[in-house]
Amino acid sequence: MLLKEKFETEGLFSKIQSLFAPNFLANIEPETLDLFLVARYGEREILSAMEKMSTENIAKYVYGIFSAKWENLFDVLAVKDEESFTGGYKEVYEETNTLNGAVTSNGVNTDTTKVSAYNSEELVDNESTISNNNNTVNTDNNGTKTYTKTVNNGNEYKNKEIAVNYLQNSPVYDTIYMDILNSISISIF
Repeated sequence: MLLKEKFETEGLFSKIQSLFAPNFLANIEPETLDLFLVARYGEREILSAMEKMSTENIAKYVYGIFSAKWENLFDVLAVKDEESFTGGYKEVYEETNTLNGAVTSNGVNTDTTKVSAYNSEELVDNESTISNNNNTVNTDNNGTKTYTKTVNNGNEYKNKEIAVNYLQNSPVYDTIYMDILNSISISIF
């Protein structure tokens, strides 16, 4: 049985849309994709096991196998911020330092001035000053520091180059068509 005969009455993408409503069908009508599938690949023979399956079961089968791949592919196309595209992420650290303390010093100082007589080598007290020192210093220091570290997991230029080359050389819906054809049709070239 040919692919165009199998999906003559009910299109595969129309059935996927009615069962699952995936994001990758939000930008294009499923009927258009059905038309393209039949127009481009309608002459391919489908597997004998697929001949006996209903379009609904084939849709469940194909979507079950490839839905994660297709959704991820469209998520890559929908990336808006640079960090997600380059594989980067941010780490935020917050550090709070608190220093409390008291320093107390007490003391008695005595300063004595000595003098000597004209011909004497002996020193005698002239005057003295006594001072009492009581000092207390209290310290309360609180500080918060926030560090933000941005990490790039890979070479940003290389990631962009790979994505651009992939999208230029493999249109998105062609990837979906190939996934479907490889799972439901016979590959004879």
